[in-house]
Amino acid sequence: MLSADRARLLCTARRAAVVVGLILLLAIVVWSVVWGPDPASLAALGYPGIAIAMFICSSTVFLPAPGFVAVLWAGTVWDPLWVGIAAGIGAATGELTGYFLGLGGNILLDFKQSKHWETAHRLFKRYGLWAIIVLAMIPNPIFDAVGVVAGSLSYSIRRFWIACAVGKIGKFLAMAYLADTTVGWLFRR
Repeated sequence: MLSADRARLLCTARRAAVVVGLILLLAIVVWSVVWGPDPASLAALGYPGIAIAMFICSSTVFLPAPGFVAVLWAGTVWDPLWVGIAAGIGAATGELTGYFLGLGGNILLDFKQSKHWETAHRLFKRYGLWAIIVLAMIPNPIFDAVGVVAGSLSYSIRRFWIACAVGKIGKFLAMAYLADTTVGWLFRR
């Protein structure tokens, strides 16, 4: 009987920790959007500033923040290779907010009772890595849902972050090089 009480207490403690974590995460996102640093001060930081800007833009779950503008601008000023890498790492780290939201929802709502959970789990386990890479490369507003699904299915956080980073770095490399080439073609003749 003692082990059942301990398991119930542990489950309650985990749920409380997730709720507190989600509240803190929401507070950080709201602070960064409302009172966060302005783009000019982040530009003074160079590549780390681009990573921070993309982290802030990517951590807003289901609220679009146009961070790609910073990547396009930075690609014309700095080395597009390092701009793409810094932006991709920052964006991939910011996408973890959606992952943690899904993980917290899984603990709080117990999605395992859904009849579609097993099918989604099987498909995500089989195609998840490649789906994350491809969807992270495509500029789309629904990528936050991928993070929520990955978290709710308890997909490996390491695999999620690496796949997200690969896709985001590819996307931002293309954007930075496109901006650099376009500006070079138009103004540096």
